Amino acid sequence: MSKYTVRNICERIEEWLDENNWEWGYTCPGLKDYHSLNEETACCKSIVNWMLKDKHLIKIANGIKAKKPDLSNHCRFLYYKRGRHDGKPTVSEKGSSNTNQVEKNIAKALFRFSQRNSNISECTSNGVNLGRIIDYETPTIPGGKRNIDLLSVSSDGRKLFFLELKKRKSIETLLRCILEAYSYFLLVDMERMLEDFCSGETINKDKVEEIVICPLIFDDSECVAYKDYSERSDLIKSITAELVRITEPLDGLKLRFDCAVLSTDKLSDAFDDNDKKWLEA
Repeated sequence: MSKYTVRNICERIEEWLDENNWEWGYTCPGLKDYHSLNEETACCKSIVNWMLKDKHLIKIANGIKAKKPDLSNHCRFLYYKRGRHDGKPTVSEKGSSNTNQVEKNIAKALFRFSQRNSNISECTSNGVNLGRIIDYETPTIPGGKRNIDLLSVSSDGRKLFFLELKKRKSIETLLRCILEAYSYFLLVDMERMLEDFCSGETINKDKVEEIVICPLIFDDSECVAYKDYSERSDLIKSITAELVRITEPLDGLKLRFDCAVLSTDKLSDAFDDNDKKWLEA
């Protein structure tokens, strides 16, 4: 029997808030583990309803923003630096099966593929125009470990995607992916980020109109986030609509949420043998 129930998951999240850990509340086990219950949909609905009431989302967002650094005190910090990444795969000391390392290597493989083929959208199955991947493991704060998995810019240059990548058999829920990517967005100085990437000649900042928070998941039945995307999209949309509503307007930029689904078959055909192994890990 699972140690989680619909009731104690919501209690666990509330406990997390009360313990002043709520600025990173998306890491609460309940947001990862409702898929282990027999009543997944009921649990997801309860969590969504809980987060939508009593300004819980605003509390979480304000807690994250309180951690946003003043970059005037970090003059050498750059969101983008030419040559910082070489895209080469690495092997974790814990072994290639380590989830975090697998996802990092898939991200690097996608980056390399995008460098060769420009438009990563040809490897998606739901038509999201991700365009060209311009960076991976992009830092959100100086000296921090909170990195954005991938950044991409649409083929028309108007949309900048914050991509939160999950491997094929990831057990993380779509709700957690969304909140994680959103937290990174809240930590970033968007004006500074756009300026850094424009200076690196990877984007034209004057063209960017939208910031898109976007989980990047696989069309795999064992990927919990994909199951959420397929079966609980209306519940997820209620959360993203509220996140858009509570987010302070950006100067000349719109905030939007989306979800991009990677085609396992298309990527398997596109990747070389060394990169295919990460799809199976």
